[in-house]
Amino acid sequence: FFVQNMLHDGDVVGLSGGVAVNSLIGFLAPEKCTQKIEVLQLSGVFSEQNPESSAFYAAQQMAGKFGCSWSPLLLPVIADSMQSREILTSEPSFRELDAKFSQVNVALVGVGSLVGANPDSELYRRGYLRDEDLTELRKHDAVAVILSHILDSNGNPLITPVAERSICMPLEQFRKVAFSIGIAGGEARIRPLYAALKGGWINHLITDSNTAKGVMALAR
Repeated sequence: FFVQNMLHDGDVVGLSGGVAVNSLIGFLAPEKCTQKIEVLQLSGVFSEQNPESSAFYAAQQMAGKFGCSWSPLLLPVIADSMQSREILTSEPSFRELDAKFSQVNVALVGVGSLVGANPDSELYRRGYLRDEDLTELRKHDAVAVILSHILDSNGNPLITPVAERSICMPLEQFRKVAFSIGIAGGEARIRPLYAALKGGWINHLITDSNTAKGVMALAR
């Protein structure tokens, strides 16, 4: 597999949540997970989240396969308010993890979609983005979600109340990751993936052939 072949001893791997990320981790063959790495959880967790889409579960499973240390992020992915976020992120456990974010040199992240009548994004499914919010965001060409931040079709992050309350690796640090790998597939992810690539948020892509063709068609 691409991920197993590109990892090296000493790499610090950061993981977001999402079904695609968890599926990829599930396919890793433990007998080939021999590199000495460290795993970090890049974003918080949704309440009552299924294991197959949880960032916590993805990081835990990858660390188990490599037999390595890992750092969980046991905070909500979206705080109730900006004040709550300030309180939660001032805790020593988060400050220790935040200091490690700058060490991440490989990131595996899902790319959510705000395209279509029923957007394929946890933010929408869990009510953090209401229909009226979506209508307003689409006036600004919103198409993608990466680490709870919303991107327009050119990959520019939009300022939103949700992003201001998110608890995850800061976008400015995420952009500096040497190998940032987006993992997503399906027609609804074509425009979001193109936006993430055009904005420079990801520089590698794991997807299916039809989605890849769609992204290349947009690039042309």
